Amino acid sequence: MTDQLVDEEPALEETQGGDLAIPSRPGELEPDVVDAEIVDEPGQPAVRQPRLVGKRRLNYRYTARLEHELGYAEHSSIEVQRACPDCPNPASSFGQVYGLLARAAYATREHGAPTAKTLGWHTWYGMAGLGRGVARWWAWVTAADYAARENLPVDKVEATQRRRWIITGVFAVLVAASWEWWRPAPFGALLLALVIASIVERKRRGIAAPDKPLAAAGRMPGSRVVREAFGAAKLGEVRVVGPVTRDGPAWTAVVELPPGRTASEALARRENLAGAFGVDLAQVYLDRIGGHAGRIRVTVFDTDPWQARPVKSPLLTAAQWNVWEQGVPIGVDARGRIITVRVFERSVLIGGEPGGGKSVAAMAFLAAVALDPHVQLWLGDGKGVDSKVWEPLAHRVAASADPMALVVLLEELVAEVDRRYLLLRKADKKKIDRSMRLPLIVLWIDELMRYTTATEKIGDGKTKVGDRIVELLRHIVSLGRAAGIITICATQKPSADVVPTILRDLLSIRLALRCTTPQASDTILGQGWARQGFNAAQIDSAQRGAGHLFSEGSEPQMLRTFYFEDADERAIATRAIALREAEGTLQLPADHPRRRLMVAILDAFGDDDRLPTEELLERLAEAGLHFTPTSLADELRPAKVAPKQLRVPDPASPGGTRNRNGYAKEVVEKAYAAL
Repeated sequence: MTDQLVDEEPALEETQGGDLAIPSRPGELEPDVVDAEIVDEPGQPAVRQPRLVGKRRLNYRYTARLEHELGYAEHSSIEVQRACPDCPNPASSFGQVYGLLARAAYATREHGAPTAKTLGWHTWYGMAGLGRGVARWWAWVTAADYAARENLPVDKVEATQRRRWIITGVFAVLVAASWEWWRPAPFGALLLALVIASIVERKRRGIAAPDKPLAAAGRMPGSRVVREAFGAAKLGEVRVVGPVTRDGPAWTAVVELPPGRTASEALARRENLAGAFGVDLAQVYLDRIGGHAGRIRVTVFDTDPWQARPVKSPLLTAAQWNVWEQGVPIGVDARGRIITVRVFERSVLIGGEPGGGKSVAAMAFLAAVALDPHVQLWLGDGKGVDSKVWEPLAHRVAASADPMALVVLLEELVAEVDRRYLLLRKADKKKIDRSMRLPLIVLWIDELMRYTTATEKIGDGKTKVGDRIVELLRHIVSLGRAAGIITICATQKPSADVVPTILRDLLSIRLALRCTTPQASDTILGQGWARQGFNAAQIDSAQRGAGHLFSEGSEPQMLRTFYFEDADERAIATRAIALREAEGTLQLPADHPRRRLMVAILDAFGDDDRLPTEELLERLAEAGLHFTPTSLADELRPAKVAPKQLRVPDPASPGGTRNRNGYAKEVVEKAYAAL
């Protein structure tokens, strides 16, 4: 056996230094190093046992034969012993079984499961296709297409049925003959029919093997996912500055765009980013980061924040409001934070398509104004019904929706603007402040289009009512800023024919609710904003009250306006009337008792500028009004008219005066003008 092995395989050679070198077989890889060690066991002759050093693969079976040839007591490694056909395998039975099961599980997972899934789909569609084919064969063999026709001879239908049954029988005989000729033939035909039926059925349903959908970014993606999403949106290779963190119902990350790219480009591709993240457009929110034009904060919400439950306004529970200092809370942003608009020295334009939430958004402004008893509300309602609940507390109202009534109201307000500028000049001030004790005036005009497009003629018959309204509004908006007059206009489409540019550009706060086109959105917010990603035409109809607000920031922000029900509106109006009555700022109707009393008092003064209380009571009694000093003071207190010490003529001393408690005519006149 030794001779045979030596003849067939090269023998071991001793290298310089006494080490053994194991030659390789033809075509085998050689070991890097072959070392040797002396094994000296008690009772056994010392033998030199090779120890293979290196990383290249050896033929373990060939090595095992060489080690047997040299008479080694044991093999040099466990791998060699396992490869030796003459030695027992050291692996236990449990290890062999476990290895076999592991390999079987791997094969099943990698190959068996997809194969079983594919076979399952083919079997399902094949059976469905065969069932459909059997149904059609039955309709064919029974000549159902002929039987459904009217005025067709019965014998012709029966002849067709016989002929088709004969064809079916011939086919069945051929199948039976194939059984005798080759036993597997019918089964092969059935399998072929199953495959063909599966293909036809899948094609008929218009479906193919479903592709695995792209996974969304998830609740907490890594920076790699963020970078890949920006790359897919064609924004280049970005850097994620800092970790990706959770921020309430969303995750957020700061992204630095490639050199030369700006945040405006990312804002314009917000929809592409939403597709790359696998979420809806409304769930992606982008913010500029001050101090770096190439950085942007991306926030992706778990769900659509604009389709959440309606949000109630804090005005519903507020006892009183101060528009001058607190502004107007109109809605919440995507994170649920309240957005407040400072309206002092500003003007507002609200626009959107019908049903976009324009009337509800207007309620936020009207409710805040109503709850401030020191703000006068001047109303012009183009519909004549939406603002009816606020009319009892309004200072002036344009009756119904008559454009001429609005002209009268605006002319009166222009006169008030001019009067206030005279007061500013007299007080040596550039704009009103709290020390002047002049109330803010809010001019509210709903359905502006109803007024500005009016074609009736006024004056000399050449000027249209709509043109006159635009002229008066431009005067009020441009000069009312310093005079404490705030203009709020709402319309469906503030195009050039509805709101001329000379007026629209003066309205500094703009709220664009859902629009039909990007051009309509730009008409409200300003030219170019839709292209930069602030497009109200992308607001879904299910996102009620959502819009873009262009206010005090450098760019618009998206918000959701507060929701007011009709009952909420009436409750606020009732509280507001009570507040204004208590403060004496309620505009009273002509037949109100307090207004009649003030007229009687002014008549009682006659040509006198001052009257003692006793003399005023006597003159009122002559007019049929009986009061005591206390009861008269109580009646006049809501109008902020109170008696005080005055210098009045002394009857006992001709030309002399004396100190008496009484009333001044000038104070009563101012209080009456404020009613």
